[in-house]
Amino acid sequence: RPNIAMYGANVIDLDALNDVLIQGFNELHNQKNMAVISAVCEQVGVSKTDIIDRLKLFKKPKYRCELIYSSSQLNIINDSKSTNIHSTLAALSSYGGNTLLILSGNMKEPLTDEIIKSFLLFVNTVYVAGNLSKNKEDLSEFIQNSVQFFPTLKDATMDALDQQSTGTILLSPGGDSFDEFKSYIHRGDCFSEYVNEYFSKD
Repeated sequence: RPNIAMYGANVIDLDALNDVLIQGFNELHNQKNMAVISAVCEQVGVSKTDIIDRLKLFKKPKYRCELIYSSSQLNIINDSKSTNIHSTLAALSSYGGNTLLILSGNMKEPLTDEIIKSFLLFVNTVYVAGNLSKNKEDLSEFIQNSVQFFPTLKDATMDALDQQSTGTILLSPGGDSFDEFKSYIHRGDCFSEYVNEYFSKD
């Protein structure tokens, strides 16, 4: 199936586009988004220089793939804005490999074997926190054996920090925040506070 986008009567071959690198938008899915924007603007006569200048003015929403901690061995990403499976998968496309994923909240769709398998294509470990963990006995045996469950996001975060000393810890919840928090911003704030609290003990 061709990977294309339509702009009016014009067809854009997404696979043929060169990724557009803008500081602060380093994730693979954001590079692809920028490439599509650039291609459409060029088709209506906007110069490459003007396109790049305008793209540099873009700002991501708070806690959308936000790097909140970085050392020579470990990066911690706060993607609390992720409130559905598709946004979590988009984030995972940029943070694969030695990555620990934290899910939390209330998912808009059931947590299935297929969803967990799709996550495990990108990461080594999946933590499930909050409401997602409360009815784990209703989940399949495969899921129960493939993920680790925690009653709260704080519990999951602290354990992740104990266990994952290298690679990436990615909070990309895949669900809404209302099990423990007022909003995704509140959840993101608290996650950042948990990380700060952990490292302030050293």
